[in-house]
Amino acid sequence: MSKQASVDRRAFLKQLGLGAGVLVVFQNCDKDEKGPVKTESKYTLMTNAADPLLMTALSNGGELVKVFGRRDTAGVPLSVDAITLGDVDNGGLSYYYNNKTLNAAIAPNGSRFSFEWLSATRVIVTATTPDGAFQVTTPFSLDSNGKINQAKTKAVNTSRKRGGLRMTFSQSAKAKKADFSANARIAGTGEVNILTTSCGGKADGIISLRVYDSDLKKLDVIPAVRIAEGHYRATIPAESIPEVKKGIMCEYMPELLDIACTVTADGAAALPICEALGLALTLTEIGAVAGIPLMEACPAISGGLVTICETVGFSPTPGAPSASEELCNAILKYRQESRRLLLIAEAQAYPKSKYNPSVQVVPGGPYPDIVFDLGGELALGALLLQPSDPGPYQDYQGTIEISCLPAGSKVVLSIIGTDSYQDSVVYNVTSDEPTGEFSLHVPGAETGVQDMVSLEVILPNGKKVVRSASLIFG
Repeated sequence: MSKQASVDRRAFLKQLGLGAGVLVVFQNCDKDEKGPVKTESKYTLMTNAADPLLMTALSNGGELVKVFGRRDTAGVPLSVDAITLGDVDNGGLSYYYNNKTLNAAIAPNGSRFSFEWLSATRVIVTATTPDGAFQVTTPFSLDSNGKINQAKTKAVNTSRKRGGLRMTFSQSAKAKKADFSANARIAGTGEVNILTTSCGGKADGIISLRVYDSDLKKLDVIPAVRIAEGHYRATIPAESIPEVKKGIMCEYMPELLDIACTVTADGAAALPICEALGLALTLTEIGAVAGIPLMEACPAISGGLVTICETVGFSPTPGAPSASEELCNAILKYRQESRRLLLIAEAQAYPKSKYNPSVQVVPGGPYPDIVFDLGGELALGALLLQPSDPGPYQDYQGTIEISCLPAGSKVVLSIIGTDSYQDSVVYNVTSDEPTGEFSLHVPGAETGVQDMVSLEVILPNGKKVVRSASLIFG
């Protein structure tokens, strides 16, 4: 990413409240391990070379911020993969990162948000209710004045005959075998492979490893890193692992924390993303009611990132020590597990999380692979619209992957545009379908028109699961 793009992105995220860029410079880090450590620091750096927890910090309100990431074999931090705020089992928030961008977040009420970045100022936001029954996807961008770009409402353009065109629909089975290559499963010291399946095939999700001692006391909840489809890996720090020097942590952490949040002059951030989400919900038939949990969760997600900004980004009080000075004088902690452990893999699933039976292990490993069957319940991916930002009168494709779809179900796809265009198609499921991909082709419209595409799965027992996505023609 260019320097200018980085600056534009940070300015956008400042308004968005979904940060990417701690604007601090770490200088004069004392690389001499001798000398006193300022134990009053709110920062703690983890020095076990295999510890997935890179650092912790206390917010001004006393909430614990935990930064998880990957290291190389020498323990040098390489990436930030997840940041949690508070106790994830008691109203805490979880944020997940990939390639230096925020890509998912989980709110205290169980609502989940995912982010697909198209540019420095444009993102596709997907929000899913705690029970998984309703999901909405909407593009989000800001104009030069920091206002939300909204769709125009226009009459049907009969000269381009969109009003007389039908969307086309197709469905195809997608074979998926839970065949994990032995070479792909090789793990290093302290690493645990978690292999996830569903309906006989590989399955993805948000996976964590819960670590307990033999007395069932929770020691940690470690976010697992996705290696490949259905393959995740978590690391448990053991006592035989070398210790990383403070100077190395101080040298490498600044760039990693650069993705954690956007620093603002007063620690505040506007919440236009919640407004954009609300506008998208009004375009769906049931969004106003079904989307209530999402609108309740949105401010919590954004507010949590502001707290992270204030905690790991800067010192809000003039004259107080800078974040760089505090981190370079942080408390050092070498975490190790020397007791027998119980490992439980957790998958964030709908309507509630799933857990595999506990596995008892000896610290240090080698650890056995954990094969985690997520069950044969209906699973829907996100409804994807490609291209997500079509030009004037450019057709687009909508696709969604559905797993464990039982016979007797009905799949209804519909579209409604702000130019009054609408269409729908119904697909009746005559036999159990382990995994299938549904797609539709939609004719384009003029600039400013917004389309809302919805998919509704009606199960044999009458339960409904809805996925919606919108786009605006450029």
